[in-house]
Amino acid sequence: MNKKYTIINSNTQNEDTTFCIDYIFYIVIFILLIYLVCLVISNKYRDNFSNLFENFAGNINSEKKSEQKTELVQQKPEQKVEQKPEQKPEQKPEQKPEQKAEQKVEQKIKVELEQPTIEQLYKKLKSDNTALKDSNTYLENSLKEKERAIYLSKYFNKIDEKSFNDEIDFINTYFSNTVLPSNDFKDKKVISDQNELNNVINEVKTFKNIYNVGDIVTQKSSFNINADNICYADHMDKLAVDPEFKNKYPNCMVCSVNPESNYKYTKSYKNTKTNIHNVCLFNPKAETNSDILNYDGCAKVCNINH
Repeated sequence: MNKKYTIINSNTQNEDTTFCIDYIFYIVIFILLIYLVCLVISNKYRDNFSNLFENFAGNINSEKKSEQKTELVQQKPEQKVEQKPEQKPEQKPEQKPEQKAEQKVEQKIKVELEQPTIEQLYKKLKSDNTALKDSNTYLENSLKEKERAIYLSKYFNKIDEKSFNDEIDFINTYFSNTVLPSNDFKDKKVISDQNELNNVINEVKTFKNIYNVGDIVTQKSSFNINADNICYADHMDKLAVDPEFKNKYPNCMVCSVNPESNYKYTKSYKNTKTNIHNVCLFNPKAETNSDILNYDGCAKVCNINH
């Protein structure tokens, strides 16, 4: 006999077994998800149902208490006092718990609807702010008008409109040639605070305007006039031709002065703001026999006795 054998693929069996296990695992997870969803839903609506049952139970208890009170009143002995005919209070139809719950929800919705929204509050605040701005502007304008009226009443004269032309003719006749005082501030310094004033005072103290014969000119006589302006005032042409002229004669000696009575009216005072009439230029390092005068040479020229 020939035996027949069947070859079984072991890999195929393993795949079928793995597929079955995965399928069972997914079913278990699906069941767990459904269970969790049911728990969440039951917890969400449990409170609402409990509130309804509590209201319902409360109504039943109140009805029982009212019945007990009526029974106690009926069991009391009758009194002989004449009693007025009782007026039965109007009994309102009892509401079911569902209706009461609906009324509460309606009242809550009504309150929420009556409350203003953020947009409504913003519009109200905006309108109030605009009204305040308008009132503030009105008050400011009123104050300005009052201040203007007070200023005009203090510093101006009222003129009748009928006599206005006569007033104009009067002004043109008597004040047309009037020249208001003016001043030229060129080359002038404006003082703005105390520190600048102190600096100016200290600088003025260094000025020298009155000289004696034989003095050496080294100081300023004004804000814009220094020693060079005084020494070389009569030698500007030489300075322009010979740039080394100032190096040859770096110093100057007062050789003569104007009289004290009229030195302020002289040409030299106008140019130098001093009483100097003439100066002698010299070089202190020059030799005695040199063409350039030294200090002693200037002293001889100016007839100065030491």
